[in-house]
Amino acid sequence: MLLKDLHFTREQILARFDWSETNEVMLGYYPDTSPLKDWEKYGMYCPFEHCIATMPLQEELGPQSCPIFSHDCPAGEEQVTLCKEKEA
Repeated sequence: MLLKDLHFTREQILARFDWSETNEVMLGYYPDTSPLKDWEKYGMYCPFEHCIATMPLQEELGPQSCPIFSHDCPAGEEQVTLCKEKEA
């Protein structure tokens, strides 16, 4: 089974969970795709780790693909470049 086969669309994820009845959200699946201001304080990899699993996952990695999670970064290529530099 390929990783792409395990991916759910953002709409499927949002439909599956009723976010209004809980304050608990699995990391990566938060529906708000705005950058998280205090991401470093929480030990996260980047400002979008909280929502990365809700982003598209292409069959082949591209310039917008997160170097850690493979999903397309909501901030685009500029953030991907920053993350790659951080990894090096």
